[in-house]
Amino acid sequence: MTHIRVTYLTLGRLRQRCANGASQLRVMTMHLDSCIGEVGNAMGDGPVAGALSQMWTAWRGNLVEIGAVLDGRQRALLSAKDAYRTTDERVVRPVERGDRR
Repeated sequence: MTHIRVTYLTLGRLRQRCANGASQLRVMTMHLDSCIGEVGNAMGDGPVAGALSQMWTAWRGNLVEIGAVLDGRQRALLSAKDAYRTTDERVVRPVERGDRR
């Protein structure tokens, strides 16, 4: 029989990694926003500047979407972590102490 061991501490670490990733992605996107804006301003009005703007708008939208997905994952992991912790405290720990319920 195969046993899968997932602890609330492991879920907490995974949740934190998702939260950190989303935060880093937002910071990077803001930084790139300003860089792309400077490049676009330097190019002036023209087809290349327009193409750059369109490309960045698409990329930015995708980066924002990825950040939202990471936020959703971290919320799901937080919920799972809390459920695992509650189960651990109610079931596993009493059994380890020899308590009968």
